[in-house]
Amino acid sequence: MTSQGNNETSSQLVRRCIEEKLAESKEIKSTRSQIMQDTGKDIFTKMDADGGIEAFKQFSEQLIQALQSAFDDAKKHPSLEDKKCQMWATFHQLRLSELPVIWEKFFTSMKISSRGDPMLAQSVNQYLFEKLYVDYCSKTFNNQKCPLLLT
Repeated sequence: MTSQGNNETSSQLVRRCIEEKLAESKEIKSTRSQIMQDTGKDIFTKMDADGGIEAFKQFSEQLIQALQSAFDDAKKHPSLEDKKCQMWATFHQLRLSELPVIWEKFFTSMKISSRGDPMLAQSVNQYLFEKLYVDYCSKTFNNQKCPLLLT
């Protein structure tokens, strides 16, 4: 899986999304933000340990594959607006069901204990979905400007 026309792998894309969401949360002084920072630190520390890179790669591929199903579900709809609505609806279904399971399996496999708040996973899921949406539009609609996803 590559993103946005470059050679970025699934794990590079997910890592970049996590890093960007952590950078945003760093600006906010709150307990929730601190929990996100702690979880992010644990993720990157464990990735450097034996087997951590491979576990993160598998997690990244599973996460992107799950999110990709939202685009697959939208293929049957004729208009871009209908596709967009279906993608967003499918994303929200995934956000409530499949995505938390993927994150939990990853946290368990990496022995990451500081996951008391789901905000990091939720914000990364949405941010990653938005990145994939832009990539999907550029490939599917010949680089015409995509309608805003959140309208």
